[in-house]
Amino acid sequence: TDFVFSTLAQTSGIHTYEIILHAPLNTLLEYIPKSMAILSEDDKGTRMLCYSDDPYWLARYLMTLEIPFTVLQNENLISALRNIAEQVLDSI
Repeated sequence: TDFVFSTLAQTSGIHTYEIILHAPLNTLLEYIPKSMAILSEDDKGTRMLCYSDDPYWLARYLMTLEIPFTVLQNENLISALRNIAEQVLDSI
C-alpha cells in the first residue's frame, strides 16, 4: 500500500515541492493524508515531498496545519506564501 500512496502523491500535479515541517513524523501522519504527500523523518522535523499544480492551494494548506515549516524547494510556493502574507498585512 505504501507504493500506491507514493504513486498517488506523485501524480496529482506538475510542480514538485519540498518542505520541512517542524513537528514529529508521527504527529503529522495524523493530519496529512498519505495520498497527498510523502513524509519522512528529517533531523529538523519531517520532510514533506508533494506535487501540485497550484502553489497557492498548497500555501493555504500549509498555513491551516498551524505547524512551523521551511520551504526547501520551489520558488512558486515561496512566492505564493509571500503574496498571501502581503494580502493579510494589507487587510489590517
